[in-house]
Amino acid sequence: MSIPARLQAAFGLFQSGQVEAAAKACAAIVREAPATADAHHLLGIIAFRTGQINEAAAHDDRAIRADPRQPEFRNTRGAIARAAGDLAG
Repeated sequence: MSIPARLQAAFGLFQSGQVEAAAKACAAIVREAPATADAHHLLGIIAFRTGQINEAAAHDDRAIRADPRQPEFRNTRGAIARAAGDLAG
């Protein structure tokens, strides 16, 4: 299965509430293709929602480095910074 198809499947898992399965699917993608921005972004969102702020920031930073033109990645990063108490960030 292609990476885009696997990403779509991971997102579907996430939307249906199967967060752990979505995280495992994304982790497998980034092991195979470490610069896959969307997989890092979804991992960041999952980590953020489960209170793992440092992990969320690290994944979202990787997503931004991989694809700096995606405003959604920067919006997520701002929310993570705010949750960490980094209002300047």
